[in-house]
Amino acid sequence: MKINVFVKKHFAELLITAISTAILLTAVVYGRTVKLNSGIDKLYEAVNAMAEDSDTVFDEALFVVREKEGKVAIFDYRTGKVIEELNVYTYSLPQTDRTYLENGIMIYTVSELVSLIEDYTG
Repeated sequence: MKINVFVKKHFAELLITAISTAILLTAVVYGRTVKLNSGIDKLYEAVNAMAEDSDTVFDEALFVVREKEGKVAIFDYRTGKVIEELNVYTYSLPQTDRTYLENGIMIYTVSELVSLIEDYTG
């Protein structure tokens, strides 16, 4: 009975507190989402600029293409992380291509990467 009386007496305060908390949480989530989206937009702009100027030759390789678990894979040259695994099995390639992939094919331009992918995927 006491809880019921307490809730009736303080219902407006509890409701205002709940709404205020919900608004605050929404604002925090929205703020972080906007900041994250801004970072993603900057990344897309950089990648698009690189793609538009795809013949720019860099001093250091951008990518390395090599075999990973029997498939052709594209790695970020700096981090060594896999960017994309192509659905191309290395056993289906000529021996010279397999040898190049074993050693790693350094890629210095985006257009070079696109051309190589087209070669392997047909």
